[in-house]
Amino acid sequence: VAVGAYHKLHSEVELRQVRVPERMTLTEKVCFAAESELPDADRPFLSFVIRTSINGEINRLRQEGIHPAIGTPSQGELQQMYERPGSIGASILAKRGIVVRKAEHEGRTYFRMMKLEPGPESSLST
Repeated sequence: VAVGAYHKLHSEVELRQVRVPERMTLTEKVCFAAESELPDADRPFLSFVIRTSINGEINRLRQEGIHPAIGTPSQGELQQMYERPGSIGASILAKRGIVVRKAEHEGRTYFRMMKLEPGPESSLST
């Protein structure tokens, strides 16, 4: 399983990672969801193409998992990711094109997530 991934859905953001076959009708989606515990042989309403596509997606998800929504890490968590760019949290953010940057405002230091800008000068922390 990929780092920072799991196999159950907890939010709409995670559900959007599931690739539903483009040609799957609404009726097929409803029937599949209602009878998802049945073996393939007991799902005659699904075409061979749709069944093959669904099985491929199930295998992909079993291998890669579902990447959790980032949410809003606390300042303490962001500081740890900033100070240890090789940590699991920092690695997950980096895979999503996000870096943690240190900033100052009114004499206080804080950390924030920013989209990673492509280019040779980009790094996990500055």
